[in-house]
Amino acid sequence: MIYSDLINSLELLINALNKSNKKQSAVFFSAKLNEIKKGENNLKPILDELSKCRAMAQYAGFSFLEEKLLDNVVGNATKMIKNKP
Repeated sequence: MIYSDLINSLELLINALNKSNKKQSAVFFSAKLNEIKKGENNLKPILDELSKCRAMAQYAGFSFLEEKLLDNVVGNATKMIKNKP
């Protein structure tokens, strides 16, 4: 469930960023999404990065909605870290 929550929150954020023409940010999160979906590598470094990327909203000029969507991504990544042995 947590895995699918992270995937869904990333997809929502990527869509919102694409719609508002924040292509660099969308590409960053798309790359993370693809890495997670492949599941070939250890997910911990990706989850760590996603759990600490809130500042991106500040320097990339995210809207209020995009900030909330990013909060969901950060929260879901953090939950996955805490639930992994």
